[in-house]
Amino acid sequence: MIEVRRSTLLADARRSSGQLGTIRVLKDVRAHPARYAGAVAIALLTVPIAKLVLTGVVGRFLLFGFAGWAIEAVHAGKPRYSAVLGGNRTKIPLLPVYGVGGVLVTAMAPALVAAMPVGRALVYGGALSGLEWGACRADRAMGHESWDYDGECVDAEHFVAWGVLGRIVEHAAL
Repeated sequence: MIEVRRSTLLADARRSSGQLGTIRVLKDVRAHPARYAGAVAIALLTVPIAKLVLTGVVGRFLLFGFAGWAIEAVHAGKPRYSAVLGGNRTKIPLLPVYGVGGVLVTAMAPALVAAMPVGRALVYGGALSGLEWGACRADRAMGHESWDYDGECVDAEHFVAWGVLGRIVEHAAL
């Protein structure tokens, strides 16, 4: 009887997670571990640099914008340039959404320090997904389509990724 309940709960959890896209993310991580390991390594290396060298808003924007560009390049297997900054024409290695996101997280982190880690990840996931949605809408209003998650500007998989990235970046502020 316990085995049946556990398998029913697992099936329900898998179904719920599948709806949120979590299972797809985990399968992709398992299929391409080096791609994700490289992206996480870049994010983790960015934090000490931010703490030691760049304490101002502009410096953090530039650092996190560059780190975001590097994360995207490792993850996608090729560099991607911001359409706002001229795209492939100028090839500026900076993604503004990551720069603004890094500044946002480092500003939010001190106020969230008392919250549980999962709660902070949820707050970061929501805030950064909102930022991504706004940036995507602005990007599309300018006639670009720099990113597309099956026709949407945000999705559950990237909400999870933003939450994890937020938890990594918060260490630059604490």
